[in-house]
Amino acid sequence: RPSDITAAIAVNSLTFNLARFIGPAVAGIVITTMGIAPAFLINALTFVIFIIALYQLRLPPQKFADRAASGIFADILHGFRYAAHHPGIGPALILLAAAAIGVKPFLELLPGLADGVFQAGVEGFAFFSAISGAGAIIAGVWMAARGAIQGTTRIAFAAMLLGVIGVFTVCATQIIWVGLLGTFLVGAAVTLAGTSTQIMMQNSVDGAMRGRVMSLYGVVHRGAPALGAVIIGITAEQIGLQPAMIGGGVVTGIVFVVMLRRYRPMVATLEGGRGQA
Repeated sequence: RPSDITAAIAVNSLTFNLARFIGPAVAGIVITTMGIAPAFLINALTFVIFIIALYQLRLPPQKFADRAASGIFADILHGFRYAAHHPGIGPALILLAAAAIGVKPFLELLPGLADGVFQAGVEGFAFFSAISGAGAIIAGVWMAARGAIQGTTRIAFAAMLLGVIGVFTVCATQIIWVGLLGTFLVGAAVTLAGTSTQIMMQNSVDGAMRGRVMSLYGVVHRGAPALGAVIIGITAEQIGLQPAMIGGGVVTGIVFVVMLRRYRPMVATLEGGRGQA
């Protein structure tokens, strides 16, 4: 059921963000008490647990229409074409990419922000990291409790705007509590954007194309922030970290305004079921 899909995706996002918040804290304790090598060993053992869990999965068989055998590159190209021509998935990926490049790198650059801008040092970075995690967790809990497809497109657009506001809030001041407030907004926005986009895509994608399209989602959601962080980092060397981050927020805001005209078609396609590609 769509509500089950929504809740499952939101819980997955919540679990990821909880791990991102708890993991470094546990690693810090292990490194302090046992050293770096045991920390890496424990990290490796957690992957064994993950592999065992995957092995226990029993998925129902799915039958798709027969298609001619093709190579991996042809399959990738087919996935790109499907997403690009889909009336909802293509625009959703553009929204996600804009937020991933212009807003999400903010979280990757928190150490430089905490120390270089707010002069808060290691303790300050811990506060910034914790507050971003709190925003992500609260957003994830809310999405899991919501459990509905309707209104998800609105959440994706609102998350994009919320992320821009959060970046501007942090970069407009050197007052640490204002910076923490903006960081909370960015943490919540990133989770809302990623979760809502995945829900919409899972609801509307054709079953035979699900793997390829969701792989594109993964590339954009996980890979684009690294590209954005490099661009913002290089720019920060020239004009400073806060102005560079503002530039990323401006780019995301421009994409937000341009994509507003696609809002209604996206709602009809992504929240109503599978669109045509």
